[in-house]
Amino acid sequence: MNRLKVWYKNLKFRKKILLSHFIVSLLPVVILGIFCYNQMRHLLIRWEQEMLAETLNQNVAVFNGNLNLYENYMDNLMWNDSLRQALSQDYTSNIERYLAYRDVIDPLILNMKNMDSTIKRITIYSTNDTLYAHGQNFLPMDLIKINLNDVKDYRLHWYIDPKERKIDMYQNMYMRNQGQQ
Repeated sequence: MNRLKVWYKNLKFRKKILLSHFIVSLLPVVILGIFCYNQMRHLLIRWEQEMLAETLNQNVAVFNGNLNLYENYMDNLMWNDSLRQALSQDYTSNIERYLAYRDVIDPLILNMKNMDSTIKRITIYSTNDTLYAHGQNFLPMDLIKINLNDVKDYRLHWYIDPKERKIDMYQNMYMRNQGQQ
């Protein structure tokens, strides 16, 4: 600090004036630069927040659209008369079962999977003792992984498993013969 003081005292008057003008003229530029930097920073942060909010809203809209699509797929299965008839029929032979799987159950499930590649699995659970397990497409009701009291009504139920990052849907199908589901 002393060196700076000695240096300044040894300057000629003309150089002292020039230095003071330089400092005085530089001061508004520095203040204006700091102000512009802060304004740009706040503007960019606000713009980024708006973009993130817009992206989030867009993702929510896509997710809701997908959920509605899956609900429509479920409704298509639930209100399919040929599926309902195939599930409620009492089968006496393996040929009848095979025809039910080949002509009704498997085509419906494959059609749903072909329409949407995000569907990993569709499983129909049934209390019909005359239909046997058929791969992952058709299983007896006692193999279901949820509490059956949760789906006693005929509404759609969602189960989210964050560990496996998947969403399962369950719905009880209304049957005219209430002994089967």
